[in-house]
Amino acid sequence: MVDPVEDFIRYQGPCLTSAVSDHLVQNLGLTPAAARKRVSRASGEVRRLAYITFPRKARYVYLEKQFGSPEYWSNLVDADFAPSQNEPDLQIARGEKSRSRRGRPCG
Repeated sequence: MVDPVEDFIRYQGPCLTSAVSDHLVQNLGLTPAAARKRVSRASGEVRRLAYITFPRKARYVYLEKQFGSPEYWSNLVDADFAPSQNEPDLQIARGEKSRSRRGRPCG
């Protein structure tokens, strides 16, 4: 039996789990909860990028043979990355002054 998650990643390239779930809902008629569960149970060649989470707990998924390819890196850069509250502020990491909620520089 062909795994639709693996097929989608093979065709579409590395992507976020939210994109795979959306595809399963739209094309296979699964409910959103069933699609998320199917993505979370994906095995075989499907791998998940560790330590980096994206908005709404999405993960970056890819096939084992896609790891390190130009498509892998391009799609990762294009992914909608937003650091969680537990991760350092990217502005501070770059040495930029962060701003308060009112728009004034802090520090």
